[in-house]
Amino acid sequence: QVTIRRTEYGVPHILGETEKAAAFGFAWVQCEDHFPLVYQSVVRGRSEMSRWYGASEENIRFDFQTRQLRARKLVTDHYHLLPQDYRDIVAGFAEGINAYMKAHPEEVEPWMTPATPHDLAASWQAAVMRFTFLRGDLIGRFQAWIEKKENRQSSIGLETDMGWGSNTISLAPSRTKSGHAMLLNNPHQPWSDQARYYEAHITVPGVYDFYGSTFVGGAILTTGFNRHLGWAHTTNAPDLEEFYAVTLDPDRPNHYLFDGGSVPLEKETVTIATGEDQSESHEMWWSPLGPVVHRTEDKAYILRSSADGRYRTGLQWYRMTQATNLKEFLNAVRMQEIPMFNIGYADREGNILYLWNGRVPKLPHDSHRYEPVPARISDEIWTEIHPIEDL
Repeated sequence: QVTIRRTEYGVPHILGETEKAAAFGFAWVQCEDHFPLVYQSVVRGRSEMSRWYGASEENIRFDFQTRQLRARKLVTDHYHLLPQDYRDIVAGFAEGINAYMKAHPEEVEPWMTPATPHDLAASWQAAVMRFTFLRGDLIGRFQAWIEKKENRQSSIGLETDMGWGSNTISLAPSRTKSGHAMLLNNPHQPWSDQARYYEAHITVPGVYDFYGSTFVGGAILTTGFNRHLGWAHTTNAPDLEEFYAVTLDPDRPNHYLFDGGSVPLEKETVTIATGEDQSESHEMWWSPLGPVVHRTEDKAYILRSSADGRYRTGLQWYRMTQATNLKEFLNAVRMQEIPMFNIGYADREGNILYLWNGRVPKLPHDSHRYEPVPARISDEIWTEIHPIEDL
């Protein structure tokens, strides 16, 4: 059901009879080129980096934070709500990985088990978190802010410049010799780890035909072009999160006062494996507003992010690849499941577009970055995001 041809430079052109078959082929070629990285994405979806790739500070932090942000729970709770065509892609990609492992046992470590659709969907969720919740260790930097504040240090010094990003340029027909719109996509990606890009051309006749790139281990092309249009992403840094300070209920343990009532906090002891026979446990708390990232005797500090709960991010990218004109493309963008990234766009009709994309909250207060905002009622927290027309 799938035919794979490679150019002299090794770029795969994948022709699938169905979306599932094409995804199978896409997984297979990625495994041919980068099997260790592809399987590492499976492990990330399980929050088991510390167990299998070493209990480094980075891996331990990743495992705990993806558990704290409930990446896998989000996927398992909502996977059945995704449309069939997208679930076929995820399932086909998992089957492609597993078929490659079966055909190449010499590359498979004894501890490696077959990939599942939930593994992959959770991994892609974690990849989005890398650019949102986990960028610059957002939670760690807030906790450092709290520690320095409690120690009454006047200089916090936590602002950082990400220092990296890509380039894109869209040219209108009036600016080109050919008289056609042109799009330049100049991604700045490393050659290793999960941020490495993979180039491919995927065709399912009558369904989609797209040439572009994605992160190694990804089943959906996230930048590129079809016969009608193209787009590129560059990194931006929208303020997606706010930290809120709520008052704990003195009369009811592990409750906080909000909207005139007493709201329970949810507790879980999260354990991650740091080796085959070692583990580490943290006590974690959640609220209906978001995860609790710090507590004192009378306060709980909650991270509320507009990236939280987004389980259709990959679906939005897929719908963008299927768009045939600007209207259809913008309809896909209006899903607002992709929490950030600039968009540069051009199409065969001569339209060009730049969008500073993001799920930007409508704040009822000034943005305070890492300084928590006191919250007693719903009117004091953000509850909506700006539509793309505001951006």
